Amino acid sequence: VIAVWSNPLFTGRNFTGRDLLAYNLPMEKVIHDSWASGHIPLWNPWISGGRPLLPNPNSGAAYPVRIILSVLSFPLAMRLYPLVHWTAAGLGVLALLRALAIGRAPAWLGAVSYAFPVVSIPPAFYPPFPPVLPLLPWSGADAPAPRRSAPPPGRPAPPPAGRSPRPSS
Repeated sequence: VIAVWSNPLFTGRNFTGRDLLAYNLPMEKVIHDSWASGHIPLWNPWISGGRPLLPNPNSGAAYPVRIILSVLSFPLAMRLYPLVHWTAAGLGVLALLRALAIGRAPAWLGAVSYAFPVVSIPPAFYPPFPPVLPLLPWSGADAPAPRRSAPPPGRPAPPPAGRSPRPSS
């Protein structure tokens, strides 16, 4: 994750797109600054003469990762925010696939595929979405591995995955 996203991490650049600059970054700044100064972000005085912030579901003001990242500078926190979620999402898929008895290499491929491409990158531009990405695979990671049930009497067992049935002679 660090190698792929070294540009925004180490060059001072940031992730950007869609509503991030006009809507989300100003709201994120108010949330960050409130937590950093030891206050609960109840109100955003900078929009429309003031608006509730904490009860706004788009703000996620009480989200624990935001509170933890408030000890860092705002630019660094906003660069780390999606990376924390993409890393957790990839680890979640890895845990899920390993719990389902998927091999190590395919499990890593699944984790990388979920953490990096189109599935998870566009939502980084809308801050309420990254917290959902890691939750999806973790919600199934403790699921028991699928079991094959015994075939009904008089019926042959299905072939193992990836093998075609042998014709009977």
